Amino acid sequence: MSSVAPVREPRSVLTVLVTRGVTPWLSATLRALGAQESTPDRILVAVWDPTAIVAVRDALAEAGLDQADVVATGGAATFGAAVRTAIRDHPAVVGQWLWLLHDDSAPEPGALSALLRTVEQGSSIVVAGSKQVEWAAPDELISVGVGLTRSGRRFTALEESEIDQGQYDDRSDVLAVGTAGMLVRRDVWDELRGPDPALGPYGDGADLARRARLAGHRAVVVPRSVVRHARASYTGQRHPEHGEPAALDAPVEPVRSWSARRRAVLHSRLAGATTAGSVLLLLGMFVLAPVRALARVATKEFALIGPELRTPFATAAHLAAVSRARANARRTAVVPRRVLAPLQVGPGAQLAAWRDTRLQRASLRRSSRARSELEKAEAASLARRRRLALLGVTVLTVVVALVTVGHWALGDALLGGALLPVDTGVRDLWTLATSPWLAVGDGHAALPQPLLAVLAFLTTVLGGFWGTPVSATIAVLTVGAIPLAALGAWFAAGAATRGLAARAWAAVVWALAPTLLISLAQGRLGSIVAHLALPWVALGVARALGVQRRDVVLGGMVGARRVHAEVPDDDGPTTRKAPVPPASAARARGSIGAAAAAGLAFAVACAGAPLLLPLGLVAVVVMLLTLPRVTTGVQAGRGRLVLVVLPAIALVGPWLTAPFGTAGTGTQESSLDSVVRLLLSEPGRPLPQDVPDAWQQLLLWPGDLAPLPPALDVLGAVGPFLLTGPVLLGAVLALLRGGARGRTVRIAWAVGALALAGAVLVTHVPVGVALDTATGAETAVPAWSGPAVSLLLLALLVAAVVAADGLQVRLGENTFGWRQPVTAVVAAVLVIAPLASAVVWTWSVRTDPALLAVQVREDAPVPALGRQVQSSAASARVLSLAPTTTGYDVQVWRGAGPQLLDTATAPHALVGALLDPSVAPPDAADEALAVTVARLTVAADEAAPALVEHGVAVVVVPPVDSVVRPGVDATARAELVASLDGTAGLERVTSNAAGTIWRVVTDTGVARARVLESDASTPSAEVVVTGRDLPVGGLTSGLVRAGGEVLPSEQDRLVVLAERAHPGWRATLDGRRLEHTDLDWRQAFTLPAGAEGRLTLTYVDPLRTVWTVGQIVVLGLAGLLALPTRRRTPGEDA
Repeated sequence: MSSVAPVREPRSVLTVLVTRGVTPWLSATLRALGAQESTPDRILVAVWDPTAIVAVRDALAEAGLDQADVVATGGAATFGAAVRTAIRDHPAVVGQWLWLLHDDSAPEPGALSALLRTVEQGSSIVVAGSKQVEWAAPDELISVGVGLTRSGRRFTALEESEIDQGQYDDRSDVLAVGTAGMLVRRDVWDELRGPDPALGPYGDGADLARRARLAGHRAVVVPRSVVRHARASYTGQRHPEHGEPAALDAPVEPVRSWSARRRAVLHSRLAGATTAGSVLLLLGMFVLAPVRALARVATKEFALIGPELRTPFATAAHLAAVSRARANARRTAVVPRRVLAPLQVGPGAQLAAWRDTRLQRASLRRSSRARSELEKAEAASLARRRRLALLGVTVLTVVVALVTVGHWALGDALLGGALLPVDTGVRDLWTLATSPWLAVGDGHAALPQPLLAVLAFLTTVLGGFWGTPVSATIAVLTVGAIPLAALGAWFAAGAATRGLAARAWAAVVWALAPTLLISLAQGRLGSIVAHLALPWVALGVARALGVQRRDVVLGGMVGARRVHAEVPDDDGPTTRKAPVPPASAARARGSIGAAAAAGLAFAVACAGAPLLLPLGLVAVVVMLLTLPRVTTGVQAGRGRLVLVVLPAIALVGPWLTAPFGTAGTGTQESSLDSVVRLLLSEPGRPLPQDVPDAWQQLLLWPGDLAPLPPALDVLGAVGPFLLTGPVLLGAVLALLRGGARGRTVRIAWAVGALALAGAVLVTHVPVGVALDTATGAETAVPAWSGPAVSLLLLALLVAAVVAADGLQVRLGENTFGWRQPVTAVVAAVLVIAPLASAVVWTWSVRTDPALLAVQVREDAPVPALGRQVQSSAASARVLSLAPTTTGYDVQVWRGAGPQLLDTATAPHALVGALLDPSVAPPDAADEALAVTVARLTVAADEAAPALVEHGVAVVVVPPVDSVVRPGVDATARAELVASLDGTAGLERVTSNAAGTIWRVVTDTGVARARVLESDASTPSAEVVVTGRDLPVGGLTSGLVRAGGEVLPSEQDRLVVLAERAHPGWRATLDGRRLEHTDLDWRQAFTLPAGAEGRLTLTYVDPLRTVWTVGQIVVLGLAGLLALPTRRRTPGEDA
C-alpha cells in the first residue's frame, strides 16, 4: 500500500529592506543580500528620504540587485510603518513570507536558507529570527533570541562581548526575536498589523513575537541564520527614528538612544499587562522614576537623570497609543497571557546572569592589569612593606592613646573642660539636632550646633538604633582620636607620595600635633572632629583633581635597568634621565565621587569648627585661580572643587542664618556681628584662655602650653617649639623644589598663610562668656584658633611631603656631595620631633593627670525621681541650684544634667560690637527664674507656684564635691538646704550622690504644656488626661511638640506652654489655628469657649524648613555621588 506525500503550499519570500538613504552600512548589506544561497522572490527597498531614491538605485545596481524595487515611504515614522507602506501595493500570495532587514544588518550567505528550513518544520512557526552578531566583530554575539522578564525587561543571558562558539545553537522557542533578519509569514503580519507603531525601533520585534504567541503561533530563533548588525540607532550613530546617519567610525554612544528605549519599555509594560496591572504600573513608574534617577546619580550616569524623570510623563502623555496597542492585542489573542510564563525569565536566571557578568568584568579588569611573576613579586613586597609601616604607625599611636586617655573608655559619659555629655538616645538626638527650637532651659528660638547632627549620624552608624549610646560615639572620637588621626593622615599622605617613610612621618606628626593634644586635654570635641576630618578632605581633593600618586611596578627581567628618556628636570631647566612608566601608570583622571566625599568630610570638619568654612571657601578660590586648566593631558577638573564646599554650606548654613530668622523677637541679636560670633564659636562650654602670639601659632601652638612636663622649662620659652619647629623647617625647605611639585608646594603655602591669618585674627574676637565661680564675674572668652592651626599644619605637611616625593631618586642620581649629608641631618631632625612629642605627651599625662580637664562622670547628676518626671508625658524639668561663695549658679535641666546641646546658646550671651561686646541682659524668662530662685532662698510661699510656671517638678542641690557642678560652697549650701526645707510646696525626698532632692508638690501638678482657665492659674478639667503622670489640664509633651484632646467649655481658656514666647509657635485645634495671647514670658494661646477637638502645639520656622529641604538635597546627592560605584554603560533594556 503506497502512501501519498503531503502537498506543500507554494512558498515565496518577499524581502523588505528599510533605509533612510545611502547610509554607511547600506552597501555591505546589499552585497550580503545579493550573496544569499536562497534568492528571495522579490526585493523591496523602502526609502524614507524621497530625495535619496536615485542614490539607492545606484547602490542596488552596484550590488547587482537591479531587479529590486525601490519604494518611497516618506510618511513612515517607524520601521514597521515603513514595511507596511512598502508592501501595501504588493498583495499577499499564498505561502508568502516577509524577510525583514535593516540597512545596518548584513545577513550571512546561508541566513535565509536556514530560516526557510526551520519554518518548513512546522506550520505553527510563523516568526523566525536570526542570530545577531556585532557588525565589526562577527565573532561577538549580540543576541540569540531575546527573553523578557515579567516586567517586560529585555534579557539575552549573554555576557558583554561574548564570543560565539556555538554555545547557544540549541535554542529554538523564544519569547522574542529582533526584526533585523526576521522571517514572518505574510498573513500573520497582516493579521497582527505589524509591530506596535508607538514603539519605534526598540522592542518592535518583541511586541510582534509576543502577540504572535498570544494568537496561537510560535516564534523561534534560528542560530544558523546569522546577521551582522551595527545597531546604529542603539549606539547613537543616528537618530532613533531614522535620523541622519553618521560615519562608521562615529563614537558609540548608547546613552543617546536611552530615552527612546526607556519609553518603549514603559509602553510595552502598560500594553502587555492586565487592566489592574497596567494601573499599578502607571503609578509605579512615577514612584520609581525618582528612585531610578537617584541610582543614576550614584552610578555617575548624569546624562540619564533627566530622561529617567521625563520618560514616565512622556509615556503617560501617549496613553491613547497604549489603549490602541491593548485593543489590537485583544483583537488577535486566542490564548491567555499565562502561556507566555514558561518562556519568561525568572529571578534565578537574572541573578545568575548578573553574577556571571560581574565575574566576567572582574576577570577582564584582572587580565588588563596582568603582571609578570617578577612584577607580582615586587608588588607583593611593596604591599608587605606598606602594611608593616602602617602597622608600626598604628601600634605607636594606639599605645600613646591607651596610656594617656585609655581610661576614658571604661566609665560613663565624659565631661570636663569644654566637653559636656550627650545623654539622649539617638532618636531624640536626631529630633533635637534637626529641630528649629532649642529645647534648653526655658527654650530658645535658636538652632542646635551642627555637630549634633554629625554625632547623631555617627551614632546611627555605630548601632544607635540598637542601643549604642551617644556617649560611646564621643568615647570613640576622644579615646581613638590619636590613632584615627594617624590613619587619616597616612592615607592622605599617600596621595602626595608613595614613599613609606614620608607617609609614616606625616601620620605621626598629624596624630601628635599640639592642636589635637590640647583639644583632647581641654575637651574641645569640635576641634577633635575637625582635626580627624581634614586629612580626608585633602585626600578627596587630590583624587578629585586626579593628582594622587600611585604605586608603579616596572616590568623587566631580574637585574635589568629602567628605561629612561630625556625629559625636562622637575627642579630646573636642565635635563636628567627620568624613568618611563608603562602606559598603565598614567596619571589617573579626576573623580567627581572623590570631590563629593571630600565635601562630606569638609562638612563634618565645619560642623566641629565652623571657622573652617570661610577658610575653606577662600582656599578653594585660591586653588581655582592657581591650578592649571590641564595637567599632563588630562583635564584638571577644577570645577569639581565646588562640590567640596556645597555640603558644608548646606550643613552649617541654617545655624549661621538663624539670627536673621529671629529678627525682632528680642531673643537674640540679629546682625552680622552675631553671625560672625556663631561662625567663630565651637561646640562646648566656653573656656578662658591666653591669646597666643602669631609666631607661636606659626609654630603650631594654638594655646596653653600646660600639657608639657616641667622638665622643658629648662629650655626656656623655646622648649615646646622644638617639638614642632622641624615641621615648619621641612615646609620651608620644600619651597626649594621647582616644577609641578614646586607649584603644589606654593599652593600649600598659600593655604597655610590663609590659615595663619585666620588663626591670628579670630583670637581677638570674643565669642562666649565664662563664669568665674570664685569671683562670680562673667568674662568674655575669645575664639579658639585650634582648627585654623590644624589647617596650617595640614598645609605645611602637604608642602613637606610633596617636596619629599622623588627626592631619594634624585639624590641617588647625583654624585655624593653636600646634598646627601644635609638631607640626612634634616631627615633625622624631622623624625626625632614627632617621636619626642609622643614621649613628652605621655610623660606629661602620666606624671600629672590633672593636665587632662576631661574625666569620667561617676555619678548621674539627676536623681531617679528627676529622670522619671523628665521622661513622663508631662515632660517636667529639674532645677539645679549650685550655691557658691558669690551667689547661685542656676540651671534648668531637661536631660541628665548639663548637656552639649546647652552650649548652643553660648554665642548669644554677647551683644554689641564684634571686638568689644557686652554681656546680653537677661530676658523676661531669665528674670522670672531669678525671682523664683530668690524666693526659694528665703522660703517664700510664692516659690512653688513660680516653679510650676517653669515646668520644674524636682529641685536638686548638688554636693560639695560634685564633678558636674564644681565650685559648690559648703556653708552656702547648708543655708540653702535649710531654706528649701522650709519652703512651702517643696517636699524633701532624699540625699544621695546626686545631691539633696526636693519634689515640687502643688494642687495643680506640674506639666510643660497645659490648658488653664482664664485666670492663667487654675487647670482646666475639660481635658482628656491620657496618663497617670499627667496632672489635670496637662497635655502630652515631647521634646518640642505637645498635644491632647480638649473638651468643650463655656468660657474662654488659655493654652500655656512653659517655653519662651515666640511667633514661631503654632497651636491648632483640628487644623484651625488659635490666636496668640500675651502671658508674662510664656507662650500662650486663646482657646475659645465651646472649642473641642485635637489640640496640637508645634514650632515652625519657614527659613529652617527651606534649609532642611536644601540639606536633604545637597547632602543626599553628595552621599550618592560619594558611593564607590562603577560607571556603567547604558544597557539594552533601559
